[in-house]
Amino acid sequence: MQDTNQIREWVYSKRKDIIRDIGRIVNIRSVSEKEELHNIHTPFGQGCHDVLDEMLTIGKEHGFQTENYDYYCGRIYYEKRKTIENSIAIWGHLDVVPEGDEWEYTPYEMVEEDDYLIGRGVQDNKGPTIGALYALLYLKECGITMKTPISLMVGCSEETGMQDLDYYIKNYNEPSLSIVADCGFPVCYGENGILNIELQTYLDNKDILSFHAGSTSNSIPEAATIVLKRSLITGRIKKQLEASKSLLIEEEMDQVKLTAKGKAAHVCMVHDSKNAIGILVKELLRLGIFPKEEKILKGIELLSKDAYGIAANLWDRNYSLGQLTGGATMVRYENSLLTVSIDYRYPILKDGIKSDGKELVESLEKLSKEAGFTFHIIKHLVPSYLPVNKPLIQELTNVFQEVSGFDSKPYTMGGATYTRKLKNAIGYGMALPNKHILRRKQGHGDFHQPDESIHIEELMEGIVIYIKAFLKLNDLELNDLLLN
Repeated sequence: MQDTNQIREWVYSKRKDIIRDIGRIVNIRSVSEKEELHNIHTPFGQGCHDVLDEMLTIGKEHGFQTENYDYYCGRIYYEKRKTIENSIAIWGHLDVVPEGDEWEYTPYEMVEEDDYLIGRGVQDNKGPTIGALYALLYLKECGITMKTPISLMVGCSEETGMQDLDYYIKNYNEPSLSIVADCGFPVCYGENGILNIELQTYLDNKDILSFHAGSTSNSIPEAATIVLKRSLITGRIKKQLEASKSLLIEEEMDQVKLTAKGKAAHVCMVHDSKNAIGILVKELLRLGIFPKEEKILKGIELLSKDAYGIAANLWDRNYSLGQLTGGATMVRYENSLLTVSIDYRYPILKDGIKSDGKELVESLEKLSKEAGFTFHIIKHLVPSYLPVNKPLIQELTNVFQEVSGFDSKPYTMGGATYTRKLKNAIGYGMALPNKHILRRKQGHGDFHQPDESIHIEELMEGIVIYIKAFLKLNDLELNDLLLN
């Protein structure tokens, strides 16, 4: 097997090229839009169409053959075109979550600063996807023939339900082994259950002009805003508002806008989060200006007061391999209809058996209806799980440990990746343990946050690990790669 230092030297010699290619796709706003709104050539919107074209162009420029699967996803072949069966596929995605507010940088004009790249998607998942391409490029430039064919697959709706993968699986064959470059090292062998719920109720209150929070259902919101008629704010209420340290108060004409600021975070990584919805609703309840809506507001507060389901009495001590995380993530108020989006990630095992989320659903439905909401399940994905003692999991973990020097072990997580829908798949990098981000402000710098960043040197090391992993895979027979 090639010397690690020689591989590292090659990777670092490509540093400028890697940064250039990441910028080419980061600078395209590829927020995945609803499939039904678009035609066959832009199933997820023009941005996703354009970013897939650009990614496949980058692949061609490096001498690879490519294939476009009707703008749902694309493929970059390491060698000449071969069938997907009996092959290895590396998976990345080119769509991003909406940029949201509060950016110090311009979201779609990637910049390099203090050894970081900043821009929407640099970490999730455009930087790692380009990194995987360069790992293939190493094999190409070194003239290495892979015993099992390998290719890079890139999708366009991972952040919005993975309809790209659904389309691919329905119309084409799956690879023998899939490795998803959309998490952390070493190997992710399980993903928590995902429960997305929508609550709705009508408010007969003309004093509420708007109520808004969050921009994506899988992120704890950093801001929540309600706009009220000025006539509702009496002298007593105004004094209480002015004494509040939790609200920004803006007055204009006959309106008063109240905004709460929290700390954004993905619902699977909530340890540093503060839900702006919970902050705002707590203040509204304290003011006592909505007696008719108090039951509704209290229900929302229970679902946004903490990110572990404690206030809502949802936590179950019989869960293992993970922790319940999430809560209320979005609020919309239009034509008197109040809509609250809920996203919970529940642990993989309950009483030692793979959990199904049934008790969580029942508890949430009961709480919601008692608060006066209708209850709709939008999406429910049960956990995915592979036994951690599979030989391939140990082999790839060893590669990571040898290259990085970390002794981290395989793990499970609360996020959702393509791994969940593929039949023989694991998550593998590219984030290193204790990753560094450029955090100029609290709640900034990580994936799904304003000023999303990635540490360039850590990405380089991730590429080195991938190259070594590919070489290890080339030592194995196809049957050794099977996990299920």
